[in-house]
Amino acid sequence: MAEPSLKQQFLRLLRDVMHRNGVRQKDLVQHLEVSASAMSQMLNGAMLPSQKRLDQMLEFLHPDLAEAEALQQMLYWLRAGRRRMPSGTNRRLFMLRCRSGISISRLAELSGISEVRLRRLESAATSQLSFDDAIVLAGVLGCSVGELTGEEVYEASASLPAEVAEADTLSLPRIRLAELTEYNAGEHIGNFAFDRAGEFVERCLLSASAAAVVGASAAELNAALPGEFSLTLGDRKPEDFLPLELCRNAKGNFFIRGGGSGVFGIPDGGAEAIWAIPLLEICYIPKN
Repeated sequence: MAEPSLKQQFLRLLRDVMHRNGVRQKDLVQHLEVSASAMSQMLNGAMLPSQKRLDQMLEFLHPDLAEAEALQQMLYWLRAGRRRMPSGTNRRLFMLRCRSGISISRLAELSGISEVRLRRLESAATSQLSFDDAIVLAGVLGCSVGELTGEEVYEASASLPAEVAEADTLSLPRIRLAELTEYNAGEHIGNFAFDRAGEFVERCLLSASAAAVVGASAAELNAALPGEFSLTLGDRKPEDFLPLELCRNAKGNFFIRGGGSGVFGIPDGGAEAIWAIPLLEICYIPKN
């Protein structure tokens, strides 16, 4: 059976959230104040909802945080191809509010923070949340300060320095190296990885071309150093980056090209390759 497309996954998850929360199509029609025909088109894939429409749906549906993040991520990719997902406090605040089923006016009333400021915090990627405000909002929303600000995510990442601001990071799909056996030359690596990703990871903003993260064992890369590797791939190579590429040859072997005598003990695989993807960063995790 063919793997469902990204659009099918988006629509299936949206309908699952509706069903779980007892929301019918006509309920959304009334809440969004749109025609039944328009809503039907949004739910059967004939027309994608706008970001504003999806936000209105999430406010009404009260999904859990993981579901809200997945729907937001998929819609961004469906509507605009590979784009950086807003991953700052503004989106977390909105999705935590949706999960709690609290309107923005009610949140303003309970927190003592003006509705105007809350709307700015939810919509402007550059808005900064003070620590005092974070404590108040976390208490109202029933979450930890770390969940609201994202600090827990950063502390758990060995490759992301604590001092890096959210505006300096990207949320990238992560897959295993073996999954690239299905990759075809010329296919957009970001779209390929997103359709297969089981998780998303935060990475420092190396380049706007960063598209996906691939996990690989030392054995898969024929590396001399034992352990695991995390490879950040891009859709193009910035001029000031080393000329490294992740490649696959006709025998089905993966290798790094452009490393000269070797990078982290990974031998340079030479010139023959059926495809090559720009490699922006290599992170090595030693074997315990």
